[in-house]
Amino acid sequence: EKFFPNRFIESVEEEKQKLAENHWQVINCHISELENVLKKLTPSGRVQLAVARYEDQVTVVVNHLEVIY
Repeated sequence: EKFFPNRFIESVEEEKQKLAENHWQVINCHISELENVLKKLTPSGRVQLAVARYEDQVTVVVNHLEVIY
């Protein structure tokens, strides 16, 4: 900050807070529709998926990660 007064520099605590943010999306559909639904997701970089299936129904929990480690 001393050398670049016009720039905003995040503190370590602010950066930790930003890394802790999650953007969740839940998809419930028939198993035959899953591929088309997943193709419609925007390519937002990294995502985490959790899939659960009961008979012919599927629940997918998607966590969109904006930060690249």
